[in-house]
Amino acid sequence: MEWYPVETAPTDGTRILLYRPGSYVTWAMIVIGNFDDDRYAARPKPYWTHDLERLLGKLDARKTPPTHWMPLPEAPNDETY
Repeated sequence: MEWYPVETAPTDGTRILLYRPGSYVTWAMIVIGNFDDDRYAARPKPYWTHDLERLLGKLDARKTPPTHWMPLPEAPNDETY
């Protein structure tokens, strides 16, 4: 698998791996996220949300947008356990 420019990422809400090199915490540079059109806000401002947003905050998600993305790998098959 390889990383693709974020401009080519799906914007339909599909969950993907995101690479955020500007993150101030190194363990938050690669996250699972998706594009959020923010349509329910009074002044919508679309952005890339991620699984650590509740911990780091919406401001962090907006300040350190991803530069690259990768599809999530397939889940393990139950037969392998």
